[in-house]
Amino acid sequence: MGKQDKLFHEAIRRAIMGLPGARARWDLRRKYGMSDAQLRKAIQDEMDCFGDVRTFYMRVKWQSLPDPTITYTCGDSEPVTVSGKDLVRLVRKVIRIRRPIEMQLEESQ
Repeated sequence: MGKQDKLFHEAIRRAIMGLPGARARWDLRRKYGMSDAQLRKAIQDEMDCFGDVRTFYMRVKWQSLPDPTITYTCGDSEPVTVSGKDLVRLVRKVIRIRRPIEMQLEESQ
């Protein structure tokens, strides 16, 4: 994984793990898995409307409504915006949220 990927993964974590108790909720979600619709709703809930975090090396902006969206800028690079199915796919990868067991069984048959 390259430096840009690591920073983008950190941006995702900052956007969806800022509320009190978020880590415990994500642990539970990891344990049981989630459908794409459930994961999208969880992302929306954890974003808590909107946010904007700046560090010396990056800026992360996010909004939960109408569609969860994360915009990430590193240094002088162009902003990268991810939303919709792409955001759900990335959060599933970064936070390691599997699909529910029932869905995995159906997909394997």
